[in-house]
Amino acid sequence: MVKINLVGSYPDTDPAAGDRLVGTDISDTGNDANGETVTFSVQRVANWNEIEDVTGTTYTLVLADRAMTKTLSNATSCAVTIPTNASVAFPIGSAIVLRVTGAGTISNYTITAAATVSLDGVATGSCAASAAIKAIVLTKVGTNSWYVDGQVGAVA
Repeated sequence: MVKINLVGSYPDTDPAAGDRLVGTDISDTGNDANGETVTFSVQRVANWNEIEDVTGTTYTLVLADRAMTKTLSNATSCAVTIPTNASVAFPIGSAIVLRVTGAGTISNYTITAAATVSLDGVATGSCAASAAIKAIVLTKVGTNSWYVDGQVGAVA
């Protein structure tokens, strides 16, 4: 069992709307049941209720997007790009929620992995949204590997 101690001052107040939990990644080393040394990590938690609107026709993910909901509200389309790890070093396990709220044709809202990035195991893979308002979740699973879950068509 790993004990995590929180350090600092935590006033007994309710957070204001839009507040994010602030902290750093926490890790500790311990031994598993077999006596082998393992490191346990907990990623910094952000408020999943934080929503940011993307109004343009293109958008490349940035580090500040991790643990957020991004709404795609352009009236006709939006192409979201997952950058390479060299460009934006998202920690493995990072997740980003996308929701299409625009009035355009659903298949015009797309997700594309940059060159050398795989999406669901497909090098430079891409897919299109398949429903409005429903969640699309991007999860980083390797240095340049991401999974996509939710309301999307096949990754090709």
